[in-house]
Amino acid sequence: CDKDSVFQLRPNFAQNLITALARLGGRSVGILANQPLVDDGALTEAAAAKLARFVELCDAYEYPIVSLIDTPGVVTQWQPDEESPKVTERGMGRSHARALMNQHHRTVPLFSVQIRRAGGLGAFAMSGFGNTHSVPAMRLAWPTVELQHRDGFSAFDYANGLDDVIDPRETRSRIIGVLRHLPRRLDREAKKHPIDTA
Repeated sequence: CDKDSVFQLRPNFAQNLITALARLGGRSVGILANQPLVDDGALTEAAAAKLARFVELCDAYEYPIVSLIDTPGVVTQWQPDEESPKVTERGMGRSHARALMNQHHRTVPLFSVQIRRAGGLGAFAMSGFGNTHSVPAMRLAWPTVELQHRDGFSAFDYANGLDDVIDPRETRSRIIGVLRHLPRRLDREAKKHPIDTA
């Protein structure tokens, strides 16, 4: 990102997912990034809720999204009682579905960069899916990538959609190069839809 331009949102909530507003080549963007140092970067329900709200925010204000992907997949967590340890299982909850829906309905461009892992539905929650505007404008990967299906969903379709495997040092220039060709909505006086803050 441009120097001194990163502003992280909700840094203490669902710390296994980083959400931030920043500038890239002078252009305002939203940054999504898995944090593998917390819960192995898995998309828990809290992280999925954070992701869904952030995509909604960026879409409402016309901020393109850059998604840095390193997740083993989606998981659900619960604690049977106060004295028991937290239980983590593979699987999808309501918040995961909301994240997928918000990715599908967004109209702003998304750039995905797979850094390491892109497991199952975690990859699609981070980058969109299907064959409409919800597919990333550009889907890049670093040479360090691993394709997985830890949460029980296949990563095959995601892997087939990669545009290029690049040297990590090229990431910034490649994204800025495409951003320059995308239209900017500067005439909008208000956000284009409400944002769910609950």
